[in-house]
Amino acid sequence: MDLPQDRYIVVEGYKIRYWQEGNAGDYLLLLHGINASIEYWHKNIFELAKHYRVVLLDLPGFGKSDKPNVIYDLNFFAEFVAKFCQALGIESMHLAAHSLGGAIGLQFALNNLPQIKKLVLADGVGFALQVIIFFRLMGRPIIGKILTNISKSIFTKALKTNVYDPAVITEELVNILYPLAHDSKTQKVVQYITKHNTDWQGILATTLQPLWHRFIELKDVPVLLIWGKQDNLLATDIHVPAAKKLIPHVKIELLDCCGHIPQLERPLEFNRLVIDFLGG
Repeated sequence: MDLPQDRYIVVEGYKIRYWQEGNAGDYLLLLHGINASIEYWHKNIFELAKHYRVVLLDLPGFGKSDKPNVIYDLNFFAEFVAKFCQALGIESMHLAAHSLGGAIGLQFALNNLPQIKKLVLADGVGFALQVIIFFRLMGRPIIGKILTNISKSIFTKALKTNVYDPAVITEELVNILYPLAHDSKTQKVVQYITKHNTDWQGILATTLQPLWHRFIELKDVPVLLIWGKQDNLLATDIHVPAAKKLIPHVKIELLDCCGHIPQLERPLEFNRLVIDFLGG
């Protein structure tokens, strides 16, 4: 697997891993989701870097970045991303975010509107409360520890349920992702996030309503929503209409034969949609 060179920077006292590719064009910041890392963008970075200066980081608590004992809420992540960008001297950018990164990206964008050119959300949290029961259980005592501390084979099966074509989840990819997701500190971060942001019914309204009340502020920001039609983690028929209602000017692209990770499952289409939307 062809991957960029790992780079590290200390931000707010935390050592953060990031990738940076591309020498010309606008900055494009990529954000990953929960229990994930920058490797989830490995099929996109080099193509996107032909058009933009692409930057992506392992968010605190995930991947190879530090995992401090902090309150892992949307405000923490959004403020940290802002400080990361400041440390790299990034003053304006396009932003693309996946899954939980969607909610983080929305919070970051709303807090830093003058810096945001265009916004791309891929199967992103932020529009509806529905989420697959697996994540609701992760936040519950005892069972949450069991679900996060799983074997490599169960991790592989779980990851394959998030995609339409299981062949996308190769052994090579699992060998990279599993040690990062299985890190004991990362498991605690996942348990913390799910405990404080979900209940037996789904995502807590108190987590997302503050975003919903501010979406009117995005009226001048072009927004693209890319969603896998067969997403069984964040149901397409629930989240996409909710996004259209909350952000009426959003442009929607649905990818058939695609689950929750479109940038990994359908990279050619995903990259083309992003480049066409951002211009490059």
